[in-house]
Amino acid sequence: MKKAISIWNNRIAPVFDESQECIIIEEDYSKSEVQKLPLGLEDKIQFLLDNEVGTLICGAISRFAENQLLQNNIDVSPFVAGSVSEVISALEEGKLYTKKFSMPGCPRPFVRRGFGMGRGMGCGAGRGPGAVFGHGRGFGMGMGSGRQGSGRGLGLGYGLGPGRGLGLGYGRGFRQGAFYTEDENINYGQNDSPQEFSNQRIQGDRMKIAISATGKDLNAKVDLRFGRAQNFIIYNTEDKSFVAIDNIQNLNAPQGAGIQSAQHIVDSGASVLITGNTGPKAFRVLEAGNIEVFLSEAISVQEAIERYMSGSLEKTNQANVEGHW
Repeated sequence: MKKAISIWNNRIAPVFDESQECIIIEEDYSKSEVQKLPLGLEDKIQFLLDNEVGTLICGAISRFAENQLLQNNIDVSPFVAGSVSEVISALEEGKLYTKKFSMPGCPRPFVRRGFGMGRGMGCGAGRGPGAVFGHGRGFGMGMGSGRQGSGRGLGLGYGLGPGRGLGLGYGRGFRQGAFYTEDENINYGQNDSPQEFSNQRIQGDRMKIAISATGKDLNAKVDLRFGRAQNFIIYNTEDKSFVAIDNIQNLNAPQGAGIQSAQHIVDSGASVLITGNTGPKAFRVLEAGNIEVFLSEAISVQEAIERYMSGSLEKTNQANVEGHW
């Protein structure tokens, strides 16, 4: 089966649900081709099925989208980050499933496969008192693994006499998610969520704060725009150092500025963002990267940091504006 990688600007797309392009790779890696993805989820899944894709490699993905893919027999490798060329090379060499290619705050990449439970009908032969033979029907339930489950089951047979018999049943299975890495010794568990593991971030990451800023130092004002902020300042509370990231490429972007800016924040290793406003698409990327968002007025970056440290900034659990911010 082929593999598909959702992409955005030559990197893994931060959120599959919003991605518009993918690379489809032949099973033997002899050929790869960039393809446009449909906008709707159902159309995306049908597109992947039409192109015989068996595994999707992506960044963050909603639980609903992931379940829909699994139910359509498409394995999912979520929370992958990196440039397209590096990811393809690592995939071909069998080195993709390492921490190097995981989104910040997430477990190392894995493949989400499933196991099936099957139900089936069978036939049985029964024999009763008086050597009376009868034909019977059997009902079976079974469990299997892989893309579908098949099962054998016991059935009750009935015929001309009060006979009982055995029947064999065959069932097609439905998938239930389980997390498997390439290392078979590590299993994240059937019901565990990657988000639960993303909470296990190292302490160093938790010391970084990202602030949207109009300038490149701590005296600059907080930029109330997020996606089209002029700069981002990454502040380390441990040693009080900071770096400024220029966001000029997104200032005049016709679309996707919020998603791209959110990816920059995720890649920076920050665990907190201070800004004025965030749109829904950007917020989903930040949320997937386990980044807490705090809202601020147009005060200095230094004052915003102090307010955050004192617990006086407002945390938001959802986007507070529409898109194009």
